[in-house]
Amino acid sequence: MQQFEPHTLMDARFKFLMLLSPFAVWQVSTPGVTLHYSENATSELSYIWNTHHRTFKRRLLPGETTGDYGAIYEGEDFFMEVYWWDNGNISDCVRIDPKWPETHIYLKADGRVDTSPAGGTDVDRLYPCLGSDI
Repeated sequence: MQQFEPHTLMDARFKFLMLLSPFAVWQVSTPGVTLHYSENATSELSYIWNTHHRTFKRRLLPGETTGDYGAIYEGEDFFMEVYWWDNGNISDCVRIDPKWPETHIYLKADGRVDTSPAGGTDVDRLYPCLGSDI
């Protein structure tokens, strides 16, 4: 049976932690954005999240949340947009200027951004997409 010396095992743990530390710093340093869909909503939303040409499309059920992360250093050409719609009347889009550590967007049951003071949305970080308003 092979036995390890205590300092060798400690060295291995230290090297492993050093290997993971850049990923931990990246996770903590990047600003996140979370989109919350009201539990009182009745329709499923489709959405496209576009963060500086990193794009994904998914679905969002009532009461669910989704999100993405920004960049540590946002250049002048950085952008973040989210478009959402359903099969009926809901269709909207916002441009987001993420702030660290987290920006929150709350959607009401009708699919509109909740801009009320008690709504919890970081309205100061949202801008209308071309051809829409919040």
